[in-house]
Amino acid sequence: MLIGVLGDTHGYIDPRLNEIFRPVRLILHAGDFEEPAILAVLEKIAPVTAVRGNGDYQFRELYPTDRVIEINGFRILLCHRYNAFTMLEAHILAEIERVKPHVLVYGHTHDSVLHQSGDILYLNPGYAGRKDYPGRHRSVALLDLGGPIPRGEIITLD
Repeated sequence: MLIGVLGDTHGYIDPRLNEIFRPVRLILHAGDFEEPAILAVLEKIAPVTAVRGNGDYQFRELYPTDRVIEINGFRILLCHRYNAFTMLEAHILAEIERVKPHVLVYGHTHDSVLHQSGDILYLNPGYAGRKDYPGRHRSVALLDLGGPIPRGEIITLD
């Protein structure tokens, strides 16, 4: 199963997402969508599972800060903020211990990450919003859960 992954859209949908996400069966949004209309546009491509980011506080009643999804026997922990070096995300560290995910999908930093550490694939798709951050490249990701281990790919939008 192929999954589209993005985050930090900040109220913007890149028109290329229709093509990039055409083969996906699910889209994960790692927060900071800022407008639910963004998720509605993505829903036209594939079903969307989203968490809220720090820019989505007004939607705290509608979207959790993190959630666990199980697909094809793989556990995915989806959150917005993850940083093992600060206490701000201590609850996410506790969730990693509790859930033992195969994949941790997160956003917030606007920097893409694809890194396997132990049994966990760490995937930050980067940011997919407008070109507002000098020196940063816009990107999304694809997550393939069709094989024996999860595999990811970062796709640059710039």
